[in-house]
Amino acid sequence: HSLRARLSGGGLTAESAARTRCRLARCLESLGQYAEALTVLSQIDVASRTEPLTAATAASVWFQMGRLHHHLNNVPRAIHCANTSLKFFLEAGNPGCGGHAHALLGRIY
Repeated sequence: HSLRARLSGGGLTAESAARTRCRLARCLESLGQYAEALTVLSQIDVASRTEPLTAATAASVWFQMGRLHHHLNNVPRAIHCANTSLKFFLEAGNPGCGGHAHALLGRIY
């Protein structure tokens, strides 16, 4: 509940809000509430030009969305999200996490 309170309190930068939403979505995912977790993440503007996210945060958002779409059997969207996360992981200079995206793609296929 404290994550929801932090989000509703306002005053967060786009980056902080995105990270908080990722944490909340992971909690919901662990409870099997995949659709609700996806709703939480869908409120992040990953393409914002006014407050762009860092590549690392964008990668995490896309990766998590890919996992959730996979849980919900939305294969085309899961593949798109996993591929996009891979691109951002590499852009962030974190090829190790790119391995997680490859593993997710393997599970999806």
